[in-house]
Amino acid sequence: MTAATIYLALLGAEGLERVAQASHHNIRELAQATSKLGSIERVFNRPVFHEKVLRLNKPVAKVLEHMAKNGVLGGFDLSADYPELGNALLVCCTETKTSDDIARYVAALDHALMEA
Repeated sequence: MTAATIYLALLGAEGLERVAQASHHNIRELAQATSKLGSIERVFNRPVFHEKVLRLNKPVAKVLEHMAKNGVLGGFDLSADYPELGNALLVCCTETKTSDDIARYVAALDHALMEA
């Protein structure tokens, strides 16, 4: 709590707006890149801030396991908490990610989908 308060105080209003815009830009970039993978479907077609739910054609746990083997934290498996969503993966992209990070994530996800 203290660290978050200090971070927000240092950012100020303009800094917080820049962080929010960067996070939103990054999740849009990630969503666009993953939409090119044929084995992924968007679950919700609504505005987002920095998180997106993707439906995979493979069990999420196996995909996340393969991604972890490649040093990539793949997201959160929603299938246990929301079985009605099927093989749903929650992904998040904050201001700390670069285009290279996003490209690495998408490549790892694509590879994991082929391996799982």
